[in-house]
Amino acid sequence: MPGQFGAGIAGPRRAASATWQTADLASADQRPGLIAQCRAIAARAGMVGGASLHNDLEWLLGRDPARAADLRLLTFRDGDAAGYAAFLVRRRPLKFQLGEITLAQVRLRYHTLSGEPLLVGLEGAARTRAMAGFLDAARALLRPGDALAFEGVPVDGTLARLLDPAPAGFAVTRLGAPFDHQLIDMPADWAAYEAQLGTRSRKSLRYSRKKLAEHVGGRLEARCFTTPADLDGFLADSLRISQKTYQWNLLGLGLRDQQALDERLRFAAERGWLRCYILYCGEVPTAFMLGLLHHDTYYYLDVGYDPDWAKWSVGSVLQVEVMQDLFGLPAPPRGFDFSTGYGAHKARFGNLARREANWLLLPAGWRSAALIGGHRATEAVGAGLSRVLERYDLKARLKKLVRGRAVARAEKEAPP
Repeated sequence: MPGQFGAGIAGPRRAASATWQTADLASADQRPGLIAQCRAIAARAGMVGGASLHNDLEWLLGRDPARAADLRLLTFRDGDAAGYAAFLVRRRPLKFQLGEITLAQVRLRYHTLSGEPLLVGLEGAARTRAMAGFLDAARALLRPGDALAFEGVPVDGTLARLLDPAPAGFAVTRLGAPFDHQLIDMPADWAAYEAQLGTRSRKSLRYSRKKLAEHVGGRLEARCFTTPADLDGFLADSLRISQKTYQWNLLGLGLRDQQALDERLRFAAERGWLRCYILYCGEVPTAFMLGLLHHDTYYYLDVGYDPDWAKWSVGSVLQVEVMQDLFGLPAPPRGFDFSTGYGAHKARFGNLARREANWLLLPAGWRSAALIGGHRATEAVGAGLSRVLERYDLKARLKKLVRGRAVARAEKEAPP
């Protein structure tokens, strides 16, 4: 039936559940209707119900037609109840790590979902049945070498309860310990927000900005980048910062894929979502924040600062500048989302936290059991070492040493 989920079901790829179906994203004609239907569900769910930038089908698809091949969309319809789950499919390694040191890795094709599937119009036992059906449908998507990655799953939610113990057909492990997903419930204005930070934090932040401004002779500026025309400048200067960070030099992260990043941010800018910032000390870019303002929520997607400016707290100074700018908008956002994962910086500025965990699911079998067992063992050893280092007050020092050496080695090896 036109306008209903299921109109574009791919016959040979019908999912295992009677109520969850696989939508046909390969058809360009189907995509606008699917985007509209998913947007309507997200509007019903709202931020409290799990709607976010990370499950916005329009954002996930972007403007590159090839991206549709990297997405899988499961849809749900049962009377007035509806839902969807959009998976991003990418090959990446499952790493066996001790802290930030990688011992081994195995490449898998991940089907990654942010949070829980969006489901509206269902509560209690009916929601639990629908979520169990979702797991059956997701299992039907997998092929040998595939995995499901659920990122930022609320620990008190329906999906988390179904994952422990492992559901039939899966080998399951939680990746790392549960963490607090930091958010800001934005009050009326900057003064009201600043008052929530506490006297010590307010004084510290004001002192940091004052000392930094004095150090650079008052030439301190946070520039905001919002349009397609702004992108070249933002990408060039944020890359200069990113290449100096330990994330780039030790973890292989950072703003590496400039072409893909340009395409994604240009797509966001064309829709009025782009809102990125760089802190300049004089004309030197020292810290950046890559973010989007999407449906009343600001999403902090990536940040970085020049380690040469660390003692000046440029990251915290930029955070304050960003908050003041957001509060100054004609229609300030209602929420600020620090994205998944815990960090001391996020906890300092957040005033709301949601307990979450990341999960890995592999199709049941001996190989999956071996991978899950090995990964759990590595995490257990790492957690034990971490406790010992913390007991002797060595963890922070060792982490600083490893990160500092990675950055110093990269600077030494860089071409003149």
